[in-house]
Amino acid sequence: MRTIQLRIKDKRDDEVEADVVAAIALGRRYQARLFINDYWQLAVKHQAYGVHLGQEDLETTDLSAIRDAGLRLGVSTHDDMEIDVALAARPSYIALRPRFPNANQANAFRAAGAGAAGRPR
Repeated sequence: MRTIQLRIKDKRDDEVEADVVAAIALGRRYQARLFINDYWQLAVKHQAYGVHLGQEDLETTDLSAIRDAGLRLGVSTHDDMEIDVALAARPSYIALRPRFPNANQANAFRAAGAGAAGRPR
């Protein structure tokens, strides 16, 4: 099983649509489960495998449209409260806080470390 995520930040939908379409085509060609990060409307429009959202995106996203389109939903979490919020959205999976520091992303949350598994559910 191959699972990948297309992550493009801070661009308008019209600026990334061609990349989303190309990534979905490649995902299908190589039988990969492609999650589109943030651009849920494009993921629905072009029938990606799934959408990955951050906590800040949950309130402004039409979760019913994602479900109705048959897409999977992933949600980022960093603490127990965010896990509860994510679970209320009925995701296919939740991503637990980072295991290791990430130099490419400003992290407001401390990395959990190699041995951390998060809160069991």
